[in-house]
Amino acid sequence: AVTAPEQEIIQFDVDEPMDFDYDEWLGLYKSQKVEFDYTFKDDMIEGTLPSDFPKGILYRNGPGLLETPDGKPIDQPFDGDGYVCAFRFGDQITFSSRFVKTEGYVKEKQAGKALYRGVFSVGNPTDSWFYNPLDIKPKNIANTGVVRWGDRLLALWEGGGPHRLDPETLETTGTCSLDGVLPEGQEFAAHYRHYEDRLVNFGVSALGGRDLRIRVWEFAEGSFEVLDSSEYTVPGKAFAFVHDFAVTENYYVFYLNPITLDLKTFGLEYLWGKSSIAQCLKMTEGIPGKWYLVPRGPARAKGEKPKMLDVPLSITQFIFHHANAYEQDGLIYADSVCLQGGIDFGMTLDNADKTYFRGNEYGGAGPWAGLFRHVLDPAKGTVKRYLLADRGCEFPSCNPKVVGQRHRYIYAATARTRGPNFGPNVGVLKVDASQPEGQVAHDAWVPECKSQFGGEPIFVPKVGAQKEDDGYLLVLMYDAKSHKSYLAILDASNLQQGPVTKLRMPHHLTAGLHGSWSPA
Repeated sequence: AVTAPEQEIIQFDVDEPMDFDYDEWLGLYKSQKVEFDYTFKDDMIEGTLPSDFPKGILYRNGPGLLETPDGKPIDQPFDGDGYVCAFRFGDQITFSSRFVKTEGYVKEKQAGKALYRGVFSVGNPTDSWFYNPLDIKPKNIANTGVVRWGDRLLALWEGGGPHRLDPETLETTGTCSLDGVLPEGQEFAAHYRHYEDRLVNFGVSALGGRDLRIRVWEFAEGSFEVLDSSEYTVPGKAFAFVHDFAVTENYYVFYLNPITLDLKTFGLEYLWGKSSIAQCLKMTEGIPGKWYLVPRGPARAKGEKPKMLDVPLSITQFIFHHANAYEQDGLIYADSVCLQGGIDFGMTLDNADKTYFRGNEYGGAGPWAGLFRHVLDPAKGTVKRYLLADRGCEFPSCNPKVVGQRHRYIYAATARTRGPNFGPNVGVLKVDASQPEGQVAHDAWVPECKSQFGGEPIFVPKVGAQKEDDGYLLVLMYDAKSHKSYLAILDASNLQQGPVTKLRMPHHLTAGLHGSWSPA
């Protein structure tokens, strides 16, 4: 028998204690059933919007409805119907929100009950004896990302095609094939990249339950004219759960998680409504995570083929999100949030508790999530990894001007604590990624009130920006004491001063996933 290598465990110099109320945090996952349209009046604005804050729109998408039409709770928020918001910054500041009226959303609302399976939720949605266990196609919930490109606003969900929304009213106009680029049902990921003046995105699908098909498109500025496209099949990686990617001068950079489908769970539990399809996906011991480099641009022109680089077996991790990647001296540097020890898709709002936010390698129940750098050497086929910050985080990003280039700063939603306690997210982390290996340098803002929780920070460049951190970070915050939300605007070059402006809302918003900034 082959002995598995000893697993790499991060040793922390600090172990700051958690101090939050779990039930207060759960308030983030209460449905918001109302669609809004209003202007922020003076008494709703705390502080002054800086003079170098640009005009534009912050769009945000996430699950809004976390219960079925007949009131049954959805125990995994990833399965909630999409709810798109818009904060418009002009002569006035306004807010509007709409549910994404997908075909599934409309049909379920008319039926007054659930009709479709969720990817992450458990159960027979129909509660009928005539339930067809082989009907395994989930509902396109359009709840993960949102992008405006040219005159089109798209709500994104990686399991299917995009939905087109009216950029002004946010009303759904239907599914969108991007001028015939996407075949019906083609997956179009929620994590695109703005690379130079192009929109770059991908779609993945499982072929025959065994292989992974990856398609990538590069669209011209402001349109869906395809400037370049690629399609590759990766044998044996159908369930690698590719949620995000990065783009460099020569490569599309993908991470293939070491996950396989548990056929026993699938056959005995999922088909009969006793587990979700996500719970059939298992981290697999003895299989390394893999970086998959797909040539683009100059590398593709030279006839390069895709390269696969194995992560050492001593590292067990799951990756949802990448901050950025770039090339230098023949190496590729990829900065990502890694979930140490992998992921358990069986964790839901019903069965989790406060211990989930302590790493399972340190006596807790969840995977410690933090920011790491992977150094990829395509010539030697090697990978090494090191830690960039000792504070748990998620939803990493950079100034969009440095996508695919060497960056200095990374921003992410972050925990109040350093060390093994990695959550929940309450504030904003700024990491200086220019430090040598083994050194960490970061700054953070967290609210003084321990009943406030935060989400993904969106970077907005200042008018006349010169430096990489000349910008503002827009973060949607939730105050459990009042059960209301506010938008915090922080100066990216000076997090310690706290929000320069707060837009206080007369209601709460459910915990979101991803947003984007559209300049005027």
